[in-house]
Amino acid sequence: MPRLAGCGVLVAAISDGVASISWQTDTSAYAESYDEEADRYLGLQAGQHVEVTRSREVVLVCSERAWAQIEAESKEGDDPGPPDDGIGGEGAGTGTVVNGEPSEKPLTRFYGQIELDSVRAIRDLDSILKEVVSHLRRVGNKVTISVEVNAEADGFDAHTMRVVSENAHQLGFISHEFEE
Repeated sequence: MPRLAGCGVLVAAISDGVASISWQTDTSAYAESYDEEADRYLGLQAGQHVEVTRSREVVLVCSERAWAQIEAESKEGDDPGPPDDGIGGEGAGTGTVVNGEPSEKPLTRFYGQIELDSVRAIRDLDSILKEVVSHLRRVGNKVTISVEVNAEADGFDAHTMRVVSENAHQLGFISHEFEE
């Protein structure tokens, strides 16, 4: 097995792995330390770039264990978020204001749609996952993300149609087609 070119390579690999959008299945989380008495990781971070320190207490955390702690903490209310962010009216989430009248019925569904620039789609999708989806996953039982690709041209050639159709099929598109 080849040696590392330097410590910076390992630090970058750890930071990139923890920041991966698929950290739960492909990599791990990062924590500043482990508290044996409380059986929890302190400074637990995942799904974002981290500043890797050279402390002897720093640990990489198995994704399943990290996600279990993140879910447990969100249920305990350890991360209540901002007290009033002004979104959804007064008391959003536990009661709302509907047509100017208070309602005790909680908001139970979020829907958002955005159009991404094809050149910057990866960067924009990463931001959406960090800034929206991660927060929804902390409290939501079911979070789904759908990707829709629309393209127009004066005419698609046979090679492009074949390659795109084969790739869409291999990538598991639910449906895909070319039309007039």
